[in-house]
Amino acid sequence: FPSHDMHMLINRSEYVGKPLARILTDLGATVTICNSTTSKKSLDLLISNADCVIWGTGVRNIGYNYSYNDNQFIIDFALHIFYKCDKY
Repeated sequence: FPSHDMHMLINRSEYVGKPLARILTDLGATVTICNSTTSKKSLDLLISNADCVIWGTGVRNIGYNYSYNDNQFIIDFALHIFYKCDKY
């Protein structure tokens, strides 16, 4: 990722969002973190201004309902952590 770009991260979790935001910030990028409480209107505005949009919500294809331009880099990924449980 070029350090001068504006990155938008939709995930603030301890496992993905915060560490990734820290890495990007350390590389000199401008990072905006959003989450499930961010309004659609705000997301639309932030997405239109971002050079890179990173979806890490765990919801498959959630980012397809937004408008992107040809110069944006879009990443959609999920991380699922399963704990061993004696019930199953």
